[in-house]
Amino acid sequence: MKIIAMSDSHGSTYNMRAVMKLHADADLFIHLGDGCEDFVSLCSERGFPYAVVKGNCDVFSKLPVEERLELCEKVIFMTHGHMHFVKSTTERLLKSGAEQGADIILFGHTHEPLCEYIDDPGLEKPVYLINPGSIAQPREGNPTYALILIENGGILPNVSTLY
Repeated sequence: MKIIAMSDSHGSTYNMRAVMKLHADADLFIHLGDGCEDFVSLCSERGFPYAVVKGNCDVFSKLPVEERLELCEKVIFMTHGHMHFVKSTTERLLKSGAEQGADIILFGHTHEPLCEYIDDPGLEKPVYLINPGSIAQPREGNPTYALILIENGGILPNVSTLY
């Protein structure tokens, strides 16, 4: 299974369109908030399967703040991250992900990419902590997104630069 995750597009669709064109063969597109309504429209126009959560800037959205997905016998916990104070620590986010039984925790909000495997004795099982960064307003460098492959019971995540 090929999953593409994006976050923090903030009303800019140009880079989201570029990623969707580049990975039109993806099995699932994910948006982690702050621009979620534009993302839903783009995916709907193209007939792409998607999952989405709203962020702190998606004030009028009725989309969920958190979502739990079960795909290929793996659990993905996704949230924007602002409710977990991810700009200062990922501790609360890790705890919430563990409560959901997550193998992968996806979040945004910081506009900084992160792809980390955490095998902490305080967690029930190891987890991938992934922030795709911002597809439109990166803190540093070029726009980024995450590519996650789930194959043969394994997880292969990567944060990629668009340009």
